[in-house]
Amino acid sequence: EVAFVYERNMREQLRLHQEQEMAEAERVDREKLANAKRAEADRKQAIIDRERQEAASLAEKLEKEAAAAAAQAEKERKEAEERAAAEVKSLELEITKATAASSLPDEPPENSDATIIAKIRLVDLKGRPSNRNFFRSDLVRVLYTFAKTIEGYDGSPFDLMAGFPPKALNEADADTLTIGDVPALYPRSVVTMKAL
Repeated sequence: EVAFVYERNMREQLRLHQEQEMAEAERVDREKLANAKRAEADRKQAIIDRERQEAASLAEKLEKEAAAAAAQAEKERKEAEERAAAEVKSLELEITKATAASSLPDEPPENSDATIIAKIRLVDLKGRPSNRNFFRSDLVRVLYTFAKTIEGYDGSPFDLMAGFPPKALNEADADTLTIGDVPALYPRSVVTMKAL
């Protein structure tokens, strides 16, 4: 009976030992499985994070490209507007000059009596002179018209200065006074354009 009890105890110890080994093996397997699941979850999260980062980077790049394209389009639009405005201004200036030139009276002939001629030197806004003779009986308005025909006229508003010290000609009287009526203009004068 002692042998039977001993054998039973040995079998019991063996069974307990096997159960412990199996429990330990199951625990190790569970840890390995949990670690593998964590590693897989971490790998998937890393992929998700990388894809999010790439998507955010791509979105930022596209946003910058869109902003650059919009800025370029706005720049080109402004440049086109400026070119169009410059072309309109240039065309308006050409029309103004052509209209002024067509309404300017003829210059007195070379052999005209000196008492009926006023010799005018018109200095443009950039300081360049233009000489022209007018009849004494021409209205002062022709000086404003002449000023609009010279090369240095850029279309900007101006006044005419004459005499010493220089005084502004009164444009309001330009249609009623003749060149001969204004002592600062007759018989000869330097008339200067002054920007307004």
